[in-house]
Amino acid sequence: MKTPTSKTLIDTGILRLYFAGDTKVKRYFDEIIAEKSEGLISETILTEFYYKTCISLGKAVADTRYFQLRRQKNLTITTQDEKITHLMGQLRCEHRGKLSLVDCSAIATAKIHKAKLVTTDHVLAEIAKSEKIQTETHELPQQNR
Repeated sequence: MKTPTSKTLIDTGILRLYFAGDTKVKRYFDEIIAEKSEGLISETILTEFYYKTCISLGKAVADTRYFQLRRQKNLTITTQDEKITHLMGQLRCEHRGKLSLVDCSAIATAKIHKAKLVTTDHVLAEIAKSEKIQTETHELPQQNR
């Protein structure tokens, strides 16, 4: 087993693009599978992904994708410990009106784990950059928002 050289936190929109077959985001998952990067998803992001999948494609598809992600051996589902929840609260307070709790979870998790944040949310990306987090953004097609 290789030791990954980097960490990548995958946000909800990127998960949705991946499952929709978007080839632009496939490379992140290829790097995770090849163990070049450690893949991270927070519990909160996974919850939001389930919800959005359930709304658009139904509970059966949401359940299937949820458990596929949970069982992926090269993907770590991160929990929210004291450091992450404290930082989430600080971010939510500082950026109230701009960030959801899921967004705060993404930034806090990426910061604590020193991971690159890959997202479809430009506001999230800009605030993450202001927190000195490396980010990459991709467009989410209008019908998937």
